[in-house]
Amino acid sequence: MNSEPFGLHEGQTRSSMNLPLNLLGSQYYSVLSVPKPDSDFTRYYATVGEQTGLCMISAATPQFENDPKGIVVREKMDVMGSRLRDIYGAFVKHDVMRKNALWTRPDDWLMAVQQGEREYELRWPSLSGGKVGAGIAQIVLRAAAAGPDRSVILLSYRFDNYSRCQAEQAVPKISKQ
Repeated sequence: MNSEPFGLHEGQTRSSMNLPLNLLGSQYYSVLSVPKPDSDFTRYYATVGEQTGLCMISAATPQFENDPKGIVVREKMDVMGSRLRDIYGAFVKHDVMRKNALWTRPDDWLMAVQQGEREYELRWPSLSGGKVGAGIAQIVLRAAAAGPDRSVILLSYRFDNYSRCQAEQAVPKISKQ
């Protein structure tokens, strides 16, 4: 199993990824390049704790234009999902329309995603303490709206240290004066 998505691994330090110190204290970074880029993705984002290191890596596709019905983005997700299934095993498809949603027509599929009324994801959850990959706790491939007729696909890998990383961010920093 691939435990190093995009050539990055759990706990990798900010400095080893050539990320600058974030002066705002945030753990979130835009990553300019990754060791093993995937041709489907053009942008990468990392969550890196100062103590825990890399705890999540995400990637985004270029935008799919003129796709209000979400046909193109769903077809591309199916292809990507099949490729990831070959690596990580079966996924769970999560295609949910919120109760009392306003945007319910097929022509409004992407608007429903943009308004938070619909979710479309493929998930590789950790079941019964099992792992989807060494050090990987969860993988999510999801459709996101970039406008009423533009979409992107986001792929996120959460590593086993993710909850510790989040707890680290929640601890207030006391400055020495």
